[in-house]
Amino acid sequence: MSLAQPINAYICPKCGVGVVTIDRDEGVTPALIRCRGTPGCDGMARSCWYRPPKDAPAPVLEWYRPTEKEAKRKGSGLYQHFLQGGLFLRVIGDGPPPQPEPEAEPKKPLSAKTLRKRFEMLKAAGTAEVGTARWNRTWATRAERRARARLARYERP
Repeated sequence: MSLAQPINAYICPKCGVGVVTIDRDEGVTPALIRCRGTPGCDGMARSCWYRPPKDAPAPVLEWYRPTEKEAKRKGSGLYQHFLQGGLFLRVIGDGPPPQPEPEAEPKKPLSAKTLRKRFEMLKAAGTAEVGTARWNRTWATRAERRARARLARYERP
């Protein structure tokens, strides 16, 4: 989702009432939410996919990125949603104003020399072939895996 059009509407097919939301942060929002337009309605409101009706009222709910501590307190299901980039829903005005998160420094790609050293260490330990799957899952980026594959081609007898 791009924040170029952060307004969305959810319309319940059961009661026909909709609610308008706004995205305060970039992240993932669900396609279906519990109906909040009519008290007592047990329907599931469907997203308008960021194309709200022309006559839609002002947003009353907002999607926001919670802190990790807040997400953990909400339970394991919502915490998993948070870990996958999911946003949480609240009434506009509830909670503190959003704080910008510090930008993380981009990781530099490893040089061929560093990759060679790591590969030689694995080879010396006897885990160059056995540890490949573990290496790939844990700390090798796509570029590092390609570089390792190129190095491995030259090591073949």
